[in-house]
Amino acid sequence: MDFKAVRRCERAREYASLALDDELSQFEHALLRAHLEQCDGCRSYQVGLVVTTDRLRNASLERLSRPVALPRRQRVSFRGVQVGLVAALVVVAVGLGGVLSSLGSESVRPNVSLPNAGESQEMQDIRRERLQEIGFRPSAPGGLGVVDTI
Repeated sequence: MDFKAVRRCERAREYASLALDDELSQFEHALLRAHLEQCDGCRSYQVGLVVTTDRLRNASLERLSRPVALPRRQRVSFRGVQVGLVAALVVVAVGLGGVLSSLGSESVRPNVSLPNAGESQEMQDIRRERLQEIGFRPSAPGGLGVVDTI
């Protein structure tokens, strides 16, 4: 039997069960009827399902000889795990803040190089004009320089 046929039978048996509780649409009823006309196995399954369901629904209720006792639900506390997780997050945040602050002073420097000694005068003048356009004023050699904000 191929996979599609097995899947059709599984669906038909599910529909047969749902039909007992009036939970099928008209279309699903039609699919079930069409399948049961062709499949002996599902047809006998449906007959057995109807008989068993009728017997259960029509059976008289009986009193139990002893009460049913469910085991008490044990509560599992994750408080220790939560506290440990929060502590670990704080350590990571502090460490990350320290790393970022130490890198931060270098990362905000403008990516600008000062004129080189081997650079032509014309290139130095162009570089100086561009730096003035963006508001960069070079400081002492090795300094950061200042960017004016408007």
